[in-house]
Amino acid sequence: MGIDQSKVRSGFDAEVLLGEPFLQIVLGTALDAGLIPAEKELGGYLLALGLVPQTRRLYDPTLDSDGNVRVTHEDAFKTEILFEHPLGANVKVRLMFGLKGFHPQTLFLDLLVKLDLIKTFDDNNALTDVALDIHVVDFESNAMDDILNSHVPPYTKDEVLVQLKEFVEQTIDIGSVSKFKRVEDVAIKWHEAVDQHPACLGIYINIHMRNGDPENDFLPRRGDTVQARNFLPKDQDMAMASRPGIYTDMARDVYSETAVPNGVGGFEHAFRKSLLNPNSKRLGDLHSVSVGQIPPQMVNHFPIQQNGLRITVEGDIRDPIDATNTDLTYTIDLRPKIADDGQLEWNTTFNASVDAAFEFTTLWAVALLGILLGPYGALIALGVVFVAELGVGIGITLYKEDSVREKANAKLADIIPDRLTIKTRRWDPFYATLHQVVTKPTLAEFNSRGFVMCGKAFVGRQLVPPVNTVIRDAVRDAQGTLTGMRYQIDDFETVLVDSALDAPGVSRREFDRPAPDAEQDLWALSLTQF
Repeated sequence: MGIDQSKVRSGFDAEVLLGEPFLQIVLGTALDAGLIPAEKELGGYLLALGLVPQTRRLYDPTLDSDGNVRVTHEDAFKTEILFEHPLGANVKVRLMFGLKGFHPQTLFLDLLVKLDLIKTFDDNNALTDVALDIHVVDFESNAMDDILNSHVPPYTKDEVLVQLKEFVEQTIDIGSVSKFKRVEDVAIKWHEAVDQHPACLGIYINIHMRNGDPENDFLPRRGDTVQARNFLPKDQDMAMASRPGIYTDMARDVYSETAVPNGVGGFEHAFRKSLLNPNSKRLGDLHSVSVGQIPPQMVNHFPIQQNGLRITVEGDIRDPIDATNTDLTYTIDLRPKIADDGQLEWNTTFNASVDAAFEFTTLWAVALLGILLGPYGALIALGVVFVAELGVGIGITLYKEDSVREKANAKLADIIPDRLTIKTRRWDPFYATLHQVVTKPTLAEFNSRGFVMCGKAFVGRQLVPPVNTVIRDAVRDAQGTLTGMRYQIDDFETVLVDSALDAPGVSRREFDRPAPDAEQDLWALSLTQF
């Protein structure tokens, strides 16, 4: 099983193909996150929706509002991509449902849906948000007569359609809260099934990448969806490939980011402790940056191709004491590995070589630690964070003070859809829950043409610390013994709303809400709760 990279020909920086099962998981994740209600009155009935099957979930759903186990169903949110539908629908989605309190759920509603891509740009014409707009145009059901006759006088189909629109229609953000963020542009194309490639939705992405030393010199607009082809492998939910030539452009982008005016109308390139932070101390001059596949390894005189990315940085460090320059070359090798649980892991290797005459002084030790552990050096690749200053812009957020900042802080890792966040919830005041479509890759490969990945999608979530939650004061009993702490929750308004919601994906632990007459941004934890 592989990806035919000869079909990666749109010219966009990255092509992401989402099959029907992936779209099913997107909608199932939206249900888990409470974007789609798990229970809804329709016609004269209180209906409970079936969930995506447990084989496609990475956690167990919560109990329903009455304490009963929620029902999963193989066909829940099953999605079929449509072409040339008379009402403009491009997707059919099956909702499995039953009367509240009755199991199993064997009734279905087939929603005929029109999915549109909505893009939002800021004042600098930088893309800031990407969303899928879900618009219901019609429905079918094996319980149509029961639904229409559940009311006196009977409902018309149009009246039920209005209720369905209120129930289902959503705008699901896949931009500002996901990895598809602040990129140059995004386009879509629906692909029919062809040969062994199933029908899919193609998302085509360009990244803002520097093309030269002037800070406003970016790669020109590129890509044409007319040239796009379907390369989604059979039995895979998603596939991704970067375009040929992207390694060279990534290296040029990083090298350009280090450019500083030399005072005589040209540019020089600064080698800093934290390479892409313009406020970091300059140590010397940067000579080159290269990005490419790890060279073949010779085994018994035969070249063995390597699955991995090599980043090479060359420059020199100037010793401020004796004013001598020392050549420095360092390389970082990234090798993907699929773990036993299906998650992607990485083997990383860092190597540095310096001029033999250079002594390993305290100054150099500090500089090396700055390179290795610089605060701006988190590499985000396929959901794995490497705490290392790699010196290149793969996943590194750039810090600028002008409008260029908004155009220059998205790199290849920002568009790898291994964890697509559909919604961030504050079910609990002491952590946030990211509701995500999680892809477990069956293939993740760096080769000479670029990066490719394909895999299976699952309903998942990630628990993360909230922002700006601090201890305000201690709680003590009458004897002065510490019994708990009170925390200031800056986003308490969101917490008040989300903590009262019920949804299959709720993650909530024991805590005490503030009293109505108390400060609403102060939430307490007893020592036991803590």
